[in-house]
Amino acid sequence: MGKQQISITEFLACIDELHTKSVPLMAVFASTDNTVSRLFGFADGANREPALIFSTNQGTPRASSNIKVPVPDGSTFFREVSADLAAHERERMELAYGDTVVSMIMPSGGRLMVFFTAGGLTRPLRS
Repeated sequence: MGKQQISITEFLACIDELHTKSVPLMAVFASTDNTVSRLFGFADGANREPALIFSTNQGTPRASSNIKVPVPDGSTFFREVSADLAAHERERMELAYGDTVVSMIMPSGGRLMVFFTAGGLTRPLRS
């Protein structure tokens, strides 16, 4: 997928729209020591502080599995869409993960990737 850098404002607006519209997603956090956490669920908080929250059951992060990820200063943000892939790769990507991913790379090297199918969303598909 072709990676396009986006602003923190666009990134947070996308996460907020995923939260508001209850879009199912897969959140993956990979730390610099190769620890990976993966969660299938929903965005449950799109505030930079104290952290972004992704939960298996929207609206009940304390009562469900969740991932909380801080948004440190100096992070970079990206958007990728499956339309940038060759047809055979696009189909595999869309079936496994969705057609869009927004990601954050932290100054420490940690990475958050949020995979989803955009459908009626507008923010993550801007060029």
